[in-house]
Amino acid sequence: MPDEQDDQQVTDDQQPDLATGSAGDDSCDVTATSEQTAEDQSASQTPKSDDQGSMDVGDTSGQTSEEQGTRELSESDKQSLQDLMADPIDSQADILTPAKSKTGDCSGWESDPRGFAKAVADNYISTEFNRMPANVAKNGMSCWPSKAGGTVSDFCYLHYEDGWNVIVNLVKVPDYVQARAIKPEMKQRCTYDYDCTASGTLSFTRRRCEN
Repeated sequence: MPDEQDDQQVTDDQQPDLATGSAGDDSCDVTATSEQTAEDQSASQTPKSDDQGSMDVGDTSGQTSEEQGTRELSESDKQSLQDLMADPIDSQADILTPAKSKTGDCSGWESDPRGFAKAVADNYISTEFNRMPANVAKNGMSCWPSKAGGTVSDFCYLHYEDGWNVIVNLVKVPDYVQARAIKPEMKQRCTYDYDCTASGTLSFTRRRCEN
């Protein structure tokens, strides 16, 4: 489903800084899960302890796609963001990891790239850094097809009001999704399996994180 994007002026703090920072965290193969309901994304929930290995993530913004707005990135910026998510060995570890069969229907999330990407990014911030995600800044989200001529957005870039900027890769849906923060500094890239319950709860299980 293509996203319509109105031309917007990109402010300096929203502009991707693709040369800033270095990867901050070591690779890990720890499994962690988080959950988010499609019906009540606006409910704020307190993250659980890391020792429990799981976390419930609520969308604290309560923003719709229209309220989040869109902004236009240059083609070179889009490609640079995609390159930051690329694996030099073509994600062989992910390819060799069998996809878990889903117990529920996630088609509603998968047909809404913007909403899905927001859920992935919120989960990434909450689970990996024990932070409550801030609101996405006005006109602070951009989604686009990763391949020329594509009609379905499968890459998104989110600028949060607290200065966190996160790239989300949906290219391998329905197999797995990926997220990586590039501001306030470059962080690790994490890969997640996902599933949905009959009630619409979206859950993530970490496959791995790497610099």
